[in-house]
Amino acid sequence: MTDANNCTDVSEAIIVTVNPSLTCLITGDDFLCDPRQSTPLCVPAGAASYLWSTGASTNCITVNQAGIYSVTVTNSSGCESVCSKTVTLNPNPVCLITGDDFLCDPRQSTPLCVPAGAASYLWSTGATTNCITVNSAGTYSVTVTNSSGCESVCSKMVTLN
Repeated sequence: MTDANNCTDVSEAIIVTVNPSLTCLITGDDFLCDPRQSTPLCVPAGAASYLWSTGASTNCITVNQAGIYSVTVTNSSGCESVCSKTVTLNPNPVCLITGDDFLCDPRQSTPLCVPAGAASYLWSTGATTNCITVNSAGTYSVTVTNSSGCESVCSKMVTLN
């Protein structure tokens, strides 16, 4: 460098180091089907520190409530990255079987149905519709799955009188 008086100064070189960027991606379910359910939320391991909005300081936490969870990830150079994930509570589908509880004659049949509109149904008979027709005594169960992947199971006993 040379100033207005023609004085020259030689400075040492300054080394600039570019640290690799941090990956801050939270894995885990975006929803819970039931308040008794929980899901682990994790960011990649190997950083110098983690600070979650819950106060936890590990790379994984387990949550059982709906909410927005954020984490600050810091590497050994002091660089930080912040990311967040929203976890919602999706209700389980309605599972109530309608139809007769009894048959008066073995030649008689009764339809058993659960509310329509779910993503899938799986009856203990192997049927995959919301209604089945039965003509024998027994306990019939169905798993109802909604579009979020939440499931409910219910059953109905049919007797022969």
